[in-house]
Amino acid sequence: MNQFKGVVLAMTAAAVLAAPAAAEPRRVASHGDWAVYVNEDTPDGRVCYALSDATETAPQSLNHGRVVLMVGSWANGARTEQVMFQTGYAMRPAGPVRARVGSDTFRLFVDGEDAFVFDDEEASLVRAMRRGATMRVEAMSSRGNATAYEFSLSGVTAALRTVASSC
Repeated sequence: MNQFKGVVLAMTAAAVLAAPAAAEPRRVASHGDWAVYVNEDTPDGRVCYALSDATETAPQSLNHGRVVLMVGSWANGARTEQVMFQTGYAMRPAGPVRARVGSDTFRLFVDGEDAFVFDDEEASLVRAMRRGATMRVEAMSSRGNATAYEFSLSGVTAALRTVASSC
């Protein structure tokens, strides 16, 4: 994976999750538990992405911050359906971060508060998300806390269609 592209998606996500700014990403649609955003103000031009918040977090005794799952595409074709998991805390750099949809398991690599699916597994994960009902992500914080999150996949297929048509 091109680390720069991950940084652009992370910056775009940070803009959505932060207070309003001059060039705020624009919400263009909602599908089930997923929202679709378009950001025109990135170094690579327009970036479109679907975003969903975690529906369950564990352990409940920890402050997880906002935890989201995103799938982004660039209008210039640099990336298509890049999957990114973002937490409100730094994850352990060596991971492990694992995502599971049904019986399919995928590994992710960590970059601070973000984790990305390896390129060779990205298309398979997106296919699994389209046919699945929930996605579970397990991570380890930099402090050594094991964490787990569940995301609803209700609406993800329609959201990804909107992302594709917007970018």
